[in-house]
Amino acid sequence: MKKFGFITILAVLMLSACNLDTPESYFTPSDIELIFSVENSSGANLLDSTTVNYFPDSTITCTFKGNSYTCNEKASDVPILRTYSYYNSQEFKQMLVLYFGYLAGDVNYDDDLVINWPDGTKDTIHILNECTYATGVETTTTRTPVTELNRLITHNGETVFTLPIYIEK
Repeated sequence: MKKFGFITILAVLMLSACNLDTPESYFTPSDIELIFSVENSSGANLLDSTTVNYFPDSTITCTFKGNSYTCNEKASDVPILRTYSYYNSQEFKQMLVLYFGYLAGDVNYDDDLVINWPDGTKDTIHILNECTYATGVETTTTRTPVTELNRLITHNGETVFTLPIYIEK
């Protein structure tokens, strides 16, 4: 049995470029980056080649918005699917994790990320990102400022992360 868990959702590192001097307060949402641990029922890391029946990188794929991605495939653009070594500060150890990102935080999404595992199973992560865009705001960044953000991430139908942000006007 495979256990699939979110290590962190870097989407929580929010709120950059707040400007309260304008008539309409706004902010630029951070990008969405997802980092997952993948373990068997004994707690062994299924991304580690020393684990029996591990999942080789090249056998992990995903689909998002009609596009297919293969783990660690060289890509010239984002998002990407890859594994990397991550330091888990709660358990004080290095571990291999699965990463998907980045998705622009100032774009509306209501889409499924489906991860296909080599054992034939799938995990579905639904990403909802709803922005209310600021109007009449000039900015020096390439990002679109927003006044409201609703971010909801679910895994197989269960809420993993939710973030409503509203700027008082």
